[in-house]
Amino acid sequence: MRYRVNKIRDHNFQDGEYKLLIEWKGFDEEEATWEPFHLIFEDVPDMVRQYVTNINANDKMLDSLRIMMIQ
Repeated sequence: MRYRVNKIRDHNFQDGEYKLLIEWKGFDEEEATWEPFHLIFEDVPDMVRQYVTNINANDKMLDSLRIMMIQ
């Protein structure tokens, strides 16, 4: 079974890597999980680009997330 991303809810730097809080299709919001940025970007790049585009310009992680999308 393959899980499908419903929504990206948040981002953070945990355990030495950037992660995204993912809400999964068919699951409750409370069942959202933190997933490595690069894995979600591989799976749904357009959704990640849209999420990063909407991040507040003052967010300290914004530049790092943008760089990760072009690597």
